[in-house]
Amino acid sequence: MAETVEGGYFFEVCVPYHSHFVGELKSGIPWHAREWRADAKTWVVHRCYREFVCGLLNRYFATVPVVTRSAGGLERLVVLP
Repeated sequence: MAETVEGGYFFEVCVPYHSHFVGELKSGIPWHAREWRADAKTWVVHRCYREFVCGLLNRYFATVPVVTRSAGGLERLVVLP
């Protein structure tokens, strides 16, 4: 997945832990289109699932995420605790 991450096909999601959010993320996004980066506590998700992820963020955190860029240049959706 590293080659395509640098190509801009992915974005990052950084949120406080919520077991139901994680469960729905895993059930709604195939394994090959998502990756958990434990060191950064960040999900990396294929961009075609952005709308789905934003729906989950709204449902579980009732907020619009802050949009930033990661050190690697990926769009990062952040929900602050």
